[in-house]
Amino acid sequence: MTPKAWPLFLLLASPAGAAFQSDLSSARSASLGNAATATERGAADLFESPGAIARSKTSETSFMYAKPFAGIEGTDFGVGTFSLAVPTQWGVVGAGVASFQAQGSLQETTYSAAYGVSLMNGRVRAGAALKRLDHKYSIGGDALAQNDPVFRTGTSRTAYDADVSLALTVAGPLDAGVTVRNVRRADVGLAGSDRLPRQVQSGLSCNLPSMGLTASGDLFFGAQADGSSSAFRPGLGLEKSFGGPTPFFLRAGANSDRYSTGLGLRRGPVSLDYAFLIPRALSASAGSTHQLQMTMRFGAGER
Repeated sequence: MTPKAWPLFLLLASPAGAAFQSDLSSARSASLGNAATATERGAADLFESPGAIARSKTSETSFMYAKPFAGIEGTDFGVGTFSLAVPTQWGVVGAGVASFQAQGSLQETTYSAAYGVSLMNGRVRAGAALKRLDHKYSIGGDALAQNDPVFRTGTSRTAYDADVSLALTVAGPLDAGVTVRNVRRADVGLAGSDRLPRQVQSGLSCNLPSMGLTASGDLFFGAQADGSSSAFRPGLGLEKSFGGPTPFFLRAGANSDRYSTGLGLRRGPVSLDYAFLIPRALSASAGSTHQLQMTMRFGAGER
């Protein structure tokens, strides 16, 4: 098999329900083992928890790019997101676009329109997002793919779905949150039914400002494509902050799929975050993912 055909073979060989399963989490969340449901942070986390934008006190935009499985020969995957949040007197409105691309094989694009609201002096944050999901296979001159019955009715599909989230301050430094993704389990199949799995993620976080520490833990539950149940997957994260005119952050995390580490830097209205992810099933040299994010805030507000 030629290197060019390898990504398409990998995608076609994936189990049903693999569509739109690329990780659209922020670099901060990824470096915390995706255990950030209760520590959501504005526009950067819009695709993971739509209610995260309720924390935004000023307009902001965020850009993320990730290179999954950078060391695997013959693969060329890329994930990118752009999101924004704009506070209004009725709440915070947000929008974003995310793209996953397997070079020469598949393009998945998610468009999101979100609304978040903060209640009880910020102790409760809720949000919802409507999503348009477009995906298209590029089979080109691949004779095997052209004769595949999967593509007999076309190579693209559009569907619509929604996400909802709720987070609250329980007591003192303790926060809790829950997010439900793919609420209606949209059908993104080409020749047959291929419904997205509904995902439920809940978590707790403990923020200790005097020590500059935030610890978080999440449980992730994702139903199979046929609607049957699957096991809970835990995730843990730890963040250490260092104050000063340029706050600096060190992060580490782990979940059932991978280990992660990362760092963050904030200078005035600009934040930079980096994550390094290592799948547990692959070596660091072959399967590592690099993820970089920049967030810019406009106005005098602070989160």
